Amino acid sequence: MLFYIQHGSSFHRTLRISTIRNYVSRISTRLYGTIGDQDLRTFNIEAFEDIYTQILEEEDKSRRTIARILSEFHHYLVKEHQCPELDNSVLGISHTLTSVDANIISVDELYRTFTCLNQGDLDLIHPDLTTIAKLLTTISFFCGLRRSEILKLRMIDVHASVAPELIIRPHATRRLKTKSSTRRVLLYCLLPKELLQAFMDWLEKRKQQEQNKPYSEYVFSIPDKQYAFVPEELIFPAIHRALRQATGDESLRFHSLRHSCASWNILRLMCAEHGVPQQFFNHMPFTKQWLESGTQFKQKLYLHQKPTRKHLYTITAMLGHANPSITLEHYIHWCDVLLHHNLQHHLKPIEKQIWVNATQMKQATVYRILKSGGSDALITRLRKKHKDKLVYLQKRGELEYIDNNETYNVYSNLLDIWKLLYLYSKHSLNLETLAERYGLTTDETKQIVANAQNLQGLKSNDRHKSPRIRFMTSNDGRVLLCPRKPTTYQGDALAKDFAIRLNTLKNETPEAYTFMLDYYIQHSRQKSNDLVFRNIENANRFYQALLQMGIVKKHIIFTWLYGKNIDKLSNAQRKQHWRKGLALTKHQKLGEKKINNTRPLGKYGQLSIRIQDYLNNPSNLSQSTEAFRFVFLVSSIFSQAR
Repeated sequence: MLFYIQHGSSFHRTLRISTIRNYVSRISTRLYGTIGDQDLRTFNIEAFEDIYTQILEEEDKSRRTIARILSEFHHYLVKEHQCPELDNSVLGISHTLTSVDANIISVDELYRTFTCLNQGDLDLIHPDLTTIAKLLTTISFFCGLRRSEILKLRMIDVHASVAPELIIRPHATRRLKTKSSTRRVLLYCLLPKELLQAFMDWLEKRKQQEQNKPYSEYVFSIPDKQYAFVPEELIFPAIHRALRQATGDESLRFHSLRHSCASWNILRLMCAEHGVPQQFFNHMPFTKQWLESGTQFKQKLYLHQKPTRKHLYTITAMLGHANPSITLEHYIHWCDVLLHHNLQHHLKPIEKQIWVNATQMKQATVYRILKSGGSDALITRLRKKHKDKLVYLQKRGELEYIDNNETYNVYSNLLDIWKLLYLYSKHSLNLETLAERYGLTTDETKQIVANAQNLQGLKSNDRHKSPRIRFMTSNDGRVLLCPRKPTTYQGDALAKDFAIRLNTLKNETPEAYTFMLDYYIQHSRQKSNDLVFRNIENANRFYQALLQMGIVKKHIIFTWLYGKNIDKLSNAQRKQHWRKGLALTKHQKLGEKKINNTRPLGKYGQLSIRIQDYLNNPSNLSQSTEAFRFVFLVSSIFSQAR
C-alpha cells in the first residue's frame, strides 16, 4: 500500500486510500487462491502470464477491472522487485486489438511433445524427470488440471480402484481458486488406456518409494533429489520448450493444455451424436481416431447413449469452473467447426443451379465435381482457382521436430544413444527400461553398452597404458560410458551439422565412412581432435572423405611433424612429399612442428590433420574438439550395434 500512496498508479495518478485498499484486497485473494505461499519475485515472465490468465478467465462481469488491477500490481513488482515487464495485451487491456488466447494442440502434437521431452535434457538431471513431465502434460491435456492442482497432487487424492479417479480438493499447501474447483476427475473416462497405465505405474512406484523410506506425500516427488514435488521453475520451462518444438508455435504454454482439454472433449462428445466433422482432421490420424471413439467416451461418462444437453455443463464441471459461460467464452474454440458440421447435416442441399450461378463456372463442370466429391470438392476447386484473392490465417512456425525428417533424426539418434549410456552408467537404469524408452530391443541395447565398454577398454601405447578414448567423469570420480556432450549452443550446432554430413557420407560411400570411424578410434588422442598419419594413402583417404562431406579446404589444417632426420633429404623435400601426395594447392598451408624426441618419425615424417570449427569460431579448439569427438565416438558405438 505504501508504494501506491507514494508513487500513485502506473500513469502517475494519485490514488485514494479506498482505491488502494480495494486493489490490495481483490488482488491478494485471487493470487493466494492461485499460487498459495509461493514467492512471486522468483517467477519468470511465462509463469506470470499463466497466473494472470488463470485469474482473468475465472472472471465474468469484473474481468476488465481485475485486468487493470493486475496491471497496476505488476507495475509495482517491476519497480520494487525488478520482476520482468509484462505486455498488457496478455491482460486484454492494450489500446489495439488483442488476440484471443485460443491456442490448443492436437493429440498428434501431444505425442510429438512426448518425443521432444524424450530428446530433452531433463533425464540428465534425473531419469524420472522426463517421465514426470510427460505425465503432467498428459493429465493436463486430457483432464484439464491447472498447474498448481497437478503439481501438488497427493497420493491420497488418487483413488486407484477398478475405476481410477482423482479428487481435486484443497489442502495445507494448496488452496483452490473457488468452491467449484473441488471436483472428481474420472481418469478411467478421460485418459487413453496406455497413458492411464503409465500413470498407474508411476503411482505404484511412488508408493513403493514411500513404503521403503517415507519422504513426501505428493505424487510427483523425487526423493533422490530431495524434491518434495518437482520445482515449477525446472519442469514447466522444459514442457514449454517441448510444446513449442513439437508445434512450431512460440506462444504455447502449459495453460494451453487446459484449453485443449475443454475444446477437444466438447468436440468429442458432439462427435458421439453427430459424427466426426469431415476433412478437418484427415491430416491428424491420432486425433481423428480419438474423436471417432467419442461414442465409447460418452457411454463411460453418462452410462447411456441418449441425446443430452449436458455436454457444456459436463466440461464446466471437469475444469472446475463456476459457470458454463466462462468455459464457453474462454476455453472452447470449436464453435465454428461445430456450426459448419451441423449446418451440413440439417440444411437442405443447395440446388445445383445456385452453385452454377454462384461460382460462374460451366454447368457441366459444376455437375461433374458435385457428383464426384460433393460441395466440399467444389469449394476446394474454387479456392485453388482464386487463391490469389484468399486471405489465409497466420500459420504456425517451422517445426523444429519433424516426424520423418531423416537429417533431423540423425543427430537425434546420436543424442538418444548418448543418453542411454549416460543413464546406464550414471543412474544404473536397467537395460529393459532404457530399451523401451529409446525404442530399441534389449539385444540392441546390450550391444550398444558392450561397444562403449570395448572403447573404454582401449589403451594407449605409452608406458602408463592410459585410456586411449576420453570419456566423461561423474562428480564422484566414476568414469562413465559416454564422451562429454557439447556444452555450448555453438558446439551443439557444430556436432549436429557434422553428424548430418557424416551420415550423408555413410549413405553415399560406406567404405569411406567406415574408414573414418575406424581410423579415429585407433589413432585419436585424448586432448586433441587432430589425427596423425604415417603414410600418404591413409592421410589422402581421410582428406578426400572430408572433402566429400563438404568441409571447405580452408577449414582443414595440415601440419607436418618431424623428428630426428636419419636420411639425407632436406626438410623441404620431405615436406614436399606430403604436399604432392595430397595434391595440395599453393593456397593451402602446410605447417610444421618438430617433435622433441630422439626417435625418427619415418623417412618423410608424419602428417597431422585437424578440422576447424567451420560454423562458428575457427580458433576455438576446445569447442570443435568436443563436438567432433562426440560425433565420431557415438557414431562408432551406434554403427557397430546395427
